Amino acid sequence: MLNAASHQITLLLIDWSKGDEFALEQLTPLVYDELRQMARHYMRRQPSGHTFQTTELIHEAYLKLAKQDGALEQGKKTSDLEPNFPTGRWTLGAVYDANGMYAEAIALSEKSLQSDPTNQIQLGLAGYAYAKSGRRREAEEIIGKFREIAKTQYVSSYWIAVVYVGVVDKNQAFAELEKAFDENDWHLHRLKVDPLMDSLRADPRFKDLLKRMNLPE
Repeated sequence: MLNAASHQITLLLIDWSKGDEFALEQLTPLVYDELRQMARHYMRRQPSGHTFQTTELIHEAYLKLAKQDGALEQGKKTSDLEPNFPTGRWTLGAVYDANGMYAEAIALSEKSLQSDPTNQIQLGLAGYAYAKSGRRREAEEIIGKFREIAKTQYVSSYWIAVVYVGVVDKNQAFAELEKAFDENDWHLHRLKVDPLMDSLRADPRFKDLLKRMNLPE
């Protein structure tokens, strides 16, 4: 039997599908709370010594709603509560990018990179925002930083691909995604739902990659 929250979510989904925008405003925080409970339940079943964090899991799932106002609101709340928590910062930055708020994304990434200049997620988000803002030179400089970092440590090809998506170089973006696939890049799991990859979805290479990852189109 559905609990009260699940029943309410179902009703709000029906109302939203009929065009009720107020239903979406009510739905988003309910879904967030439900996802948090699911994440906590999942965490309790993990062996001791795991590296997962409830907040990290919930933000990864919540990013799927990145283009909704609720995701932006929740991202800001989390950043205010935990301003130095890396996952909270990059989630908010990704939501900014997904909503075209590139100035905000750049400001957040630049601030984060001051204390952690080799943070690859923040570099990727900054590079994407630079490119979308017409600051191609800075975006290309970010790619150069990735190449420099790669001389001394592992670099996620996924985040280089994100920057290439920003500069609208699909061939290079797919080349980096193929590297990510070959290297079992952990970040590649977000490909199916990452709004920053939306411009690639119609390309047959995108569908082929999802198929090889055993993910539905």
